[in-house]
Amino acid sequence: MTASQVSETLSAFCRRSATTVILGLITGLWLATASAAGQETAPIQALARMRVLLGEAEALQRQRRTNEALIAATEAIRLAPKSVEGWMLRGRLRAANGAFRDAAADFAKVLELNPRDPDARFQRALARFRDGRLARAVEDFDRLAEMAPQRMPELWQRGVALSLAGRHDDARRQFEAHRRVNTNDVELSAWHYFSVAKLEGPAQARSALLPVSGDPRVPMPEIWRLYAGQAEANAVFAAAESVSDEATGAAARFYARLYVAMYLDAHGRPTEALPLAREAAAHSAAYDFLGQAARLYAEQLAARVATGPADREPTRAAE
Repeated sequence: MTASQVSETLSAFCRRSATTVILGLITGLWLATASAAGQETAPIQALARMRVLLGEAEALQRQRRTNEALIAATEAIRLAPKSVEGWMLRGRLRAANGAFRDAAADFAKVLELNPRDPDARFQRALARFRDGRLARAVEDFDRLAEMAPQRMPELWQRGVALSLAGRHDDARRQFEAHRRVNTNDVELSAWHYFSVAKLEGPAQARSALLPVSGDPRVPMPEIWRLYAGQAEANAVFAAAESVSDEATGAAARFYARLYVAMYLDAHGRPTEALPLAREAAAHSAAYDFLGQAARLYAEQLAARVATGPADREPTRAAE
C-alpha cells in the first residue's frame, strides 16, 4: 500500500468514526428526550382531557342535564385527582342537585389540596347550612371571615347563620358591615332587627332599623314599614296575595310569612309566629339558602314554644 493509499484509508476511518460518534450522541439525546417526554405525556394528556370534560360538564349543566354533567366531572376528577377544578365543579353540581352532604365532601377535598381557598370555604359553608348542619356552617363562615376579611362585608349568609345560631351580637355586626356593599335589601333590615330585638328588645331594634334605599320586590316595602311601626301585618299579607304571577306570588307569600313570623317572635309572640313560620318552611323548597333558613327557624321556634313560657303582651319597654 502506498503512502497515498494509507492516507486515504486513515481519513475515511476518521470520517466514519466521527459520524458514528455524532450519530451516537444524537441517538442518546433523542432517547433521553423521549424518555423524559414519556414520563410527562400521560399527566399532560390527562390534564388536557380533564379540561375537555369540565367544559362538557359545564355545557351539560347549562342544558340542565345535571346527571350527565356529574358523570363528566367525576371522570375529570379520576384523570386529575389533584386538580381543584374538578372537585369544585362536581361540588357545585352536587349542590345544585340537592346532594349537599356530598357537595360538602367535594369542597372539603379542595380545602385539603388548598386550605386557604376562599371559594371552597364559602361553598362548603353554604352546603353545610343547606344540609342542616348549622354549627359546622358557622365554623366555615367564621373561618372565611378571618382568612379573607376583605370579603366579610359580602357575607349576608353568615349573618343569617349567626342569628339562627343565637350569636345575635355577631349577627348584628355582620348585617351592619353588609350595608357597605348593599343598601337596598329589606331582608337585611329584617334579620338585623330580629337580632337586635333578641339582644336589647324591640324598641331598640326599631330605633336601629336599617334604612333601605329601595327594594321593589313584593312585599318588601310593606315588610319594612311593618318593622318601622308604620304598617300592620295585614298590609304585608294583602300585598303578597295581590301578585297574580305564580312564581312571583309564591315567593311573595314565602317572604310575607317568614318575616311577619320573625316580627311577631321579636315582639314576644312566638305562639302566633309559629304557624306562619311553619307555612314559610313548608313552601320554601325553591328558595335555596333562605328556604333552609326558614326551615331551621321554624324548628327552633317550635322547640321554644314547646318548652318556653306562654306568649306575653309586649310591655312598653319591650315594644
